[in-house]
Amino acid sequence: MPLSFSTDILPLKKEEVKPAIEFLLKTKEFNSTLGYLFPDMDRKQVLALLKSIQSTDEFQSKVTAEAIQFIIERSMEAFTVEGIENVKKSIKHLYIGNHRDIVLDSGLFNYYLHKEGNKTTEMAIGDNLVTSKWLANLFALNKSFTVKRSVPLNQVLEYSLELSRYIREAITLNRSSVWLAQRGGRAKDGNDATQGGLLKMLSISDEDLAFMNNFGALNIIPLSISYEYDPTDSMKIPQLYAREQGEKYVKKKTEDLNSIIAGILGFKGNVHLCIGKMISKKQLEPIAEIKRKNERLKALGQLIDEQIVLNYKLWATNFIAYDLINNTDKFKGKYTAVEKKEFAHYMRKQISPLIGKTKELNRLFLQQYSNPVNNQLLLGKKL
Repeated sequence: MPLSFSTDILPLKKEEVKPAIEFLLKTKEFNSTLGYLFPDMDRKQVLALLKSIQSTDEFQSKVTAEAIQFIIERSMEAFTVEGIENVKKSIKHLYIGNHRDIVLDSGLFNYYLHKEGNKTTEMAIGDNLVTSKWLANLFALNKSFTVKRSVPLNQVLEYSLELSRYIREAITLNRSSVWLAQRGGRAKDGNDATQGGLLKMLSISDEDLAFMNNFGALNIIPLSISYEYDPTDSMKIPQLYAREQGEKYVKKKTEDLNSIIAGILGFKGNVHLCIGKMISKKQLEPIAEIKRKNERLKALGQLIDEQIVLNYKLWATNFIAYDLINNTDKFKGKYTAVEKKEFAHYMRKQISPLIGKTKELNRLFLQQYSNPVNNQLLLGKKL
């Protein structure tokens, strides 16, 4: 029997779709995008299209898919995907993906699922992104549910349990697949690692806490998305720099929104998404034998991370960054002299507005691109 959940976490009901769209149509922000998304339609036709939408699936099909296609055409050289055969239509999956872009990581994945005739996923987003009512409505129309980033200490367990139950019910009752980032916040240094706290949250909703039943029921598939150029790379540096200097970093009020806009509009070069293989019961069995719970969760995290790291597509920018930061020519066969010169020019342009020691800023910038190479080498991959 389905459980009841607080309104904070529930997706839009069918009867809530039309009011959400009507609210968006009253906003300057949403209206300003319609001309770009539907260049061959006049205002009257666009309004008729939007007012005909009855469900979140329809909204994603008729509006969001157009938006993502627009982003791909205007800001990427190419968007490629592999591994769609790993998605099983007969069951629902928990997709755990690396986190580079606030909106596009999950947006591009859902776009491809839709394009291939698969149902899109529900998506977990941090409440720090829901900074206005129009954004809240837009995210909700795209099957997002909100995850609270700051919960009072005396409510953490109760809230984590509700979130965990919600995700488990969506999958085990075959209602919807769910996309989760492997960590709270983007990986600002290029290191992709699944947070233990995320796996702990997922585990607490299973009544008998038996590891095999617990995680076997979630049908986990790791996702890896890699951007040749990250348009928000320089925006990630101030927080890293402040941390290294022992200073407290205070996020500006509009910082997340600015990152969303930059991530959507900025040039990305090539973008690749790899849909990994579902974590099997055979893979879970040896982990289930580990006695300490925290060690079991750590081992599961490593299993997920291995796919995410090894499935990450490395571009010339990654190999150039590795050679520059290590003062080597180890991967000179992976790029041309022209590409190296262009990347160095790009780095200078991105870093020039930042405040700090140039050497340290360069290092923090290069780490974002070089760490995916490091991590594959650490796992023994031949590059």
